[in-house]
Amino acid sequence: RILIPCRMSETLASAYQKLDDQLRAAINERSHGGKGPPTLACTRIQALDGFLDKPWGWEPIRAPKFEDNGRRSGWEEVAWPEDLGENYADEKDRKLVEVVREELKQGRRCAVYPQFTGVHDVRQKILKLLTDAGVRAIILPDTVRPEAREDWIARHVSELDVLICHPKRVMTGLDLIAFPSLIWYQVGYSTHVLRQASARARRPTQTKPCKVMFLYYAGTIQEQALSLMGEKEAASQALEGVFDCNALRAMMNGGKNDDIMAALANSLDAGTKTSAQTAWKQLTAAESATPERSPRRAKRKVARTALVQQLLFELEPACPAEFA
Repeated sequence: RILIPCRMSETLASAYQKLDDQLRAAINERSHGGKGPPTLACTRIQALDGFLDKPWGWEPIRAPKFEDNGRRSGWEEVAWPEDLGENYADEKDRKLVEVVREELKQGRRCAVYPQFTGVHDVRQKILKLLTDAGVRAIILPDTVRPEAREDWIARHVSELDVLICHPKRVMTGLDLIAFPSLIWYQVGYSTHVLRQASARARRPTQTKPCKVMFLYYAGTIQEQALSLMGEKEAASQALEGVFDCNALRAMMNGGKNDDIMAALANSLDAGTKTSAQTAWKQLTAAESATPERSPRRAKRKVARTALVQQLLFELEPACPAEFA
């Protein structure tokens, strides 16, 4: 795993902070005991995350309006994201192009994983960035049925250097042998999806070393999410038998971080600073310290892993993907 932190420009940082201030104020104004409506907390997370990579084309952000008796009475505007111009590119986008070019020089095709592919779709932006840089990139169409995706990729692989697709579209039942470099442009909030999609190139028939890279803006909601994902992955590995002190602490904290969205909301509310590099280094250290297993023990671990992945999938946040 390779973590690649990126620094926001002053323009993007100012617009991001302004949006966060507006959303925080909206939560505080509508809060009961300082917590605010859960839907608005989820909105804050997704809006900040999505705005970083597509800071244009946003409508005013609305929140539910309630009467004094708690009855819902419509909607009201609470935040107004700035428009930095269509196809605005910042440091993370330039780093993506740099990383892709370096991988291609080594004869390694890449798959790029964006999470926001709906209302604020970033795929066309990524496609333009790469094609303008002379890279042959293609978006996996939404219309391709799940059972036909592997055949579709096989038919088009000679025409492309980079495949752009939502990780959920390739996370199960599909191998990306031709793409040994997997680049998470956006991480999302599901450790189940992260683990599954990160293993698509690491198959028995793979002949090249696999790389999994994460691009994110340092000091933002993206770093907080990536850090929490690392902690949750460590906790899941502890259940599988890969123990480390921080993983055990995550398991024994009363479950408050079981839901990534809830943990992010708490982190934003408290102004907590997290380090994605530290969280994932600790996970890597725990994995490296794990002794080799006998075939029988390895088989039991596979069974435990499947169970843990199912449990994690069932615990994934239920917040609506309002902007994704």
